[in-house]
Amino acid sequence: MSKPSKNTNMKPFLLFFIFFAILLFSAFSCKEKPSSIQIDFTKTEISPSDILEPQQNKTIRFAMLAGNSPLPTMNFYGQLFEHIGKKLGYPVEFVQRKTYSEINELLRTGEIDFAIISSGSYVQDKEEFGLESVAVPQVYGRSYGYSYVIARVDSNIYKFNDLRGRTYAFTNPSSTYGRLFPVYKLALMQETPNSFFSHYIFTYGHSKSIKAVEEGLVDGASVYSLIYDNLAISAPERVWNINIIDRSPPFGLNPIVTSPHSSALLKNQFSKILLSLHMEQDGQRILKELNFERFVLPDESSYQPIRKMRDFVMKKTERLKSR
Repeated sequence: MSKPSKNTNMKPFLLFFIFFAILLFSAFSCKEKPSSIQIDFTKTEISPSDILEPQQNKTIRFAMLAGNSPLPTMNFYGQLFEHIGKKLGYPVEFVQRKTYSEINELLRTGEIDFAIISSGSYVQDKEEFGLESVAVPQVYGRSYGYSYVIARVDSNIYKFNDLRGRTYAFTNPSSTYGRLFPVYKLALMQETPNSFFSHYIFTYGHSKSIKAVEEGLVDGASVYSLIYDNLAISAPERVWNINIIDRSPPFGLNPIVTSPHSSALLKNQFSKILLSLHMEQDGQRILKELNFERFVLPDESSYQPIRKMRDFVMKKTERLKSR
């Protein structure tokens, strides 16, 4: 019997090596890259399962109020969040809540990283648990807005005092534009919503308050000038039969804020992306759809009138209760 050759003895080892190499190559080639951020705006909240392949074990959670903007605007906010997520290299989870108080609690506990909140909520939360503003939108060359008190043209209501004994719509209990300003005016008159209006409601959305006045469901309402002015341009038929009967002093626009639990590095990166958005082609497109010119750093002095109004209302309310 002939002795096996050296080449014959090597065959099993060669076959094993080739087989192992094929398995190793297949394992690496079949590994999928992280998918792009996907946000489904038909849901109230985006669950972690909707965000594919989280990168670096970090997901940025961004919240805003449900009901203040029509669906197309919400989709453009989705594009903004996705753009920021791509820049940071993290997936983004979008959260909506009905009230600012719910969003404020998520910020306080660190369950969300960033949010768009009312100016009044920002003033209160900054004092209570160190909330920070990273950017504020600029519109028509300014980063402040107004509270408009509105009524139908055919209502015979021409000034705020004409609303006595009428029905009224506030937007949100924590809203500066939708509630604090008219309540402050009432406090100056030694009145409260209960003593002045025959009935009032909360609509939980400025566009909803405008619609309530437009359709005659209420006699008056207080709304955010930014949303009213945008409607006057994009859908003038919504406001053709409405008068602005009073207007507040200028207040800082609703800011984008960050939780005190977010890292300093993340805050800084997030702010830089927002502040440079107007210098990018995709960023310019997103800003245009949102009717913003750019994002700028907040001017803290523009929120001081809100503090004064809030403190006055609180003191006046305590006095009325003690009677």
